[in-house]
Amino acid sequence: MDSVYRPPAGPAVADFVERYWSVSWSTDEPRRREVITHPAFHLTVTTGEDENGRYCRAVVNGVVTRTFAVDLRGRGLVVGAKFRPGGFTALTGWPAYAFTDRMVPLPELLTADRVRGLTDAAAAAPDDPDMAVAALDELITGLVPRRRPATYPLVLSVVADMLADHSLSRVEDVAARHGLSVRALQRLFRRFVGVGPKWVLQRYRLHDAVSAIDTDPGVMADLAGLAASLGWSDQSHFTRDFTAAVGVSPHAYAARPV
Repeated sequence: MDSVYRPPAGPAVADFVERYWSVSWSTDEPRRREVITHPAFHLTVTTGEDENGRYCRAVVNGVVTRTFAVDLRGRGLVVGAKFRPGGFTALTGWPAYAFTDRMVPLPELLTADRVRGLTDAAAAAPDDPDMAVAALDELITGLVPRRRPATYPLVLSVVADMLADHSLSRVEDVAARHGLSVRALQRLFRRFVGVGPKWVLQRYRLHDAVSAIDTDPGVMADLAGLAASLGWSDQSHFTRDFTAAVGVSPHAYAARPV
């Protein structure tokens, strides 16, 4: 059985962190959970117990561009900070593209004392997400720079636009709206987000597709129309991209047991 918890980010880190989250599980049989990723970094600390005994590990996950699956075994709790797009780079100065499709152990990035404070708190209360959330918040607060990078607000503004305006499907339109060349927008996203603006636009529109199917499975009667409304030139390309992100085709997703 899984339990999900999503406390808000504290005021000291809210410019960089969208929210905290946790998932706990207990299972006798290994299970796989597939996730449709967002253009966001996650800093996580996981405590658990499996056939090899107890463990505690802290990692940074960059943006994942492929289908993302997690195998759950035994009993455990993962607590994470979901950064705003661009937030991790604005916080640390490390370029986002260096983390794309990578999971980096936190001890490779921060001092042993900082990491130990987080893992000790999580290990001391393996069933209490609030302890780990407090430790995460303390760690991230200690990394907050005196000044945000000057271009970070622009990143937030562009990404918010992409997320809110469901009609946006072309990078050229996004760049023009914010007074940027396409090349300048691409450079900005590579450094702060870790992926190009085209990928971010497509991922948000795929989330829109999933939401549309979840809300009204009847949209499957005109899949070509749904694809066109979200910016795809034809149904086959939409189906290919949907399957790559979600792990199953739109028809298989709509037919899944709820």
